Amino acid sequence: MYDWNRIYELTVLCYCICLDLISAFAYGYLVRAFTGKRRIAWSVGVIYMLPMTPSYFNPTESSLLPVSGVSILLGFLFLCLTDRRRYLQKVFLAVTFFSVRWFAFGVESCIGVVLGRLCVYYPGYWEDMRTEYGLFLITSIIEIILGAVLLLGAIVWITKAYWYRQEELRLSEWGLMVMPSVAGLMAYVVYKYMDSLYEAAGYSTYEAPISYQWCNVLFYVTMYVSVVGVIVFFQKIKAGEQEEKEKALLAEQMGDMKRHIRQVEELYQEIRSIKHDMGNHIQVLERLCGEDAAQAGNTAQVNTRPGSKTGQTTGNGIQTGVQAYVCAMKEQYSAACEEIRTGNPVTDVIVEEKMREAESRGITMCCEFQYPKEYAVDVFDLSIILHNGLENAIEAVQTCREDRGEAGDWSDIHIWSSFQGNMYTIFISNPYANKITIDTEKNLLDTTKTDGEGHGYGLRNIRKVAGKYDGEVEFWTEDGIFTLAVLLKLQA
Repeated sequence: MYDWNRIYELTVLCYCICLDLISAFAYGYLVRAFTGKRRIAWSVGVIYMLPMTPSYFNPTESSLLPVSGVSILLGFLFLCLTDRRRYLQKVFLAVTFFSVRWFAFGVESCIGVVLGRLCVYYPGYWEDMRTEYGLFLITSIIEIILGAVLLLGAIVWITKAYWYRQEELRLSEWGLMVMPSVAGLMAYVVYKYMDSLYEAAGYSTYEAPISYQWCNVLFYVTMYVSVVGVIVFFQKIKAGEQEEKEKALLAEQMGDMKRHIRQVEELYQEIRSIKHDMGNHIQVLERLCGEDAAQAGNTAQVNTRPGSKTGQTTGNGIQTGVQAYVCAMKEQYSAACEEIRTGNPVTDVIVEEKMREAESRGITMCCEFQYPKEYAVDVFDLSIILHNGLENAIEAVQTCREDRGEAGDWSDIHIWSSFQGNMYTIFISNPYANKITIDTEKNLLDTTKTDGEGHGYGLRNIRKVAGKYDGEVEFWTEDGIFTLAVLLKLQA
């Protein structure tokens, strides 16, 4: 003889444990997507399960739902202690997860009630306990599967749609995105209160009309779609804003490129001017040398006394004037011709400008970059790579020095290039101070800026240039040195 009451209790317990395990996994998956830290994410999932354990001694769904709020709160506090960034985003995640979990499991619960009510019409339901339990078990499994699909589907949807999750939310953005979830929380409070009044009057929601269950399903689905939909639409708006900012930055950099070209033209004009003046300089030197020889001869004829030093003194004076003139001319020539030689005048000016900017901040730069003359590559494209890459490197070294007061072992910034067949790679390396986190999905660096504004545009533009040449952008860290590599596939 089976103890069916005990069997039902164990089945309900397994049902609740399955839902909690699904919730813990979904919460950990959500946290990992936003922090990029697997250990912290799964720790949050384990913490979520801890408050649930005492509830398993009284395994009813009504007793477990309020406990889930405590579990989510503990996970939120742990996350704030271990990752002290983007607090508004963490609040948003906790509130959103609670609401989505309730909507997903609310739908599966209502569907389970409807299926349970329909099971009574199955032939032999009331006569055979095995048939009754079998239908109950099947219904429970369907509920678990449906709840898992809805909850995990929402979490995956959110993580895919929330593209800019490495940036801190502004208060206005946070208020907009969290509002549907807050409405869900308020609805949960009202729902539980009305449900308790309904049961206090001697009624059970399980025995309510089927229309009541379908109204609940409609409400849950509407709120479910609202929460996820707001995130999706907001991220699309955010993406549009980011694209406009990238275009503005690119336009600004194109203006810088035009300025660089003007500087190159001015430099060439100055070189042509110096070349034109070289003839005059040579004539002056010849005239001075001629006067030197003539005066030296006249002095020798006039001064015939033994031991006289007049001629020597006069000759030395003229010679000193010639030397002074030559030194002044060499300094002028050196100042005009002192430049970085990369093989292209535009890239020469860009690298030289960044080197001077670095030197003004006390930062040293070693340049071994060479322009690929033999290949068809737009100098503007290389200019975008150099401008953004060196700008980020200078900022990183400046931050490193402010935080640690250290410089690199051999130079703060090193830029070089290499060829392997038609594969042309530009490397830029520099020391860094803060821990670098890489967003593997977008292949971007996590920002170290507190507000996150203006972060990543330069790297995105570099990636766009690499994409034009079927190339790639990679970065890595080793022994405190960050290296950016831009690979381009060039055509001869």
